[in-house]
Amino acid sequence: MTAEVTSEKILGALAAALGLLALLAGNDTLPARESGVIGALAVAKAIRADPEGILIIDIRDQVAWDDLHLPRAVHLPSHPPSEPRTPLAAPEWREQLERLGATQDQTIVIAGGPDSPTRTLWLELRKAGYEASYMPDMLADWLDTIISPTRAPTDDPEVLARWSELAELSRYFGGFPRVIAEPSVREGSVSERLGHARRRGCAI
Repeated sequence: MTAEVTSEKILGALAAALGLLALLAGNDTLPARESGVIGALAVAKAIRADPEGILIIDIRDQVAWDDLHLPRAVHLPSHPPSEPRTPLAAPEWREQLERLGATQDQTIVIAGGPDSPTRTLWLELRKAGYEASYMPDMLADWLDTIISPTRAPTDDPEVLARWSELAELSRYFGGFPRVIAEPSVREGSVSERLGHARRRGCAI
């Protein structure tokens, strides 16, 4: 094994460890109104703490929705099936929200994918006075954080305490938390990772 390869492995493991510490240290509360972006950890905690107190709106297409969606989410595609290239206009979007019974003091989370207009719709909600947040890449975030979280072996009491909480939350949602020797950057497409999670027996 060359020094270059060894260095790459060390850097990869270090990056993974830092990523885990960042995950465990934050991203577990609802964001400030000004920031908008919310992570899977905060959403999972909110769902478990008060399922009726959070409205999750999944704006992805039907195929993505059928593949996997968050517990208690409702499906409101940003692009109507009859006009897949034409996104809903702001008035139509707000009309749909009213039909869902959304209120301005309710926690609303817009869940989308990399190509979804999550931020645009979040801005529309914010201008209309709603307390909203958005998940720009819901599926990848939920898979990595809740369904298949990993960490390297450690004796750090703080990390272990936070990991214990995360692992318990993961299992609550049918996840499969693992301690592995060399956590690395996630490999494969989101669809492949979803398939791997299902083959491991995750309840998704």
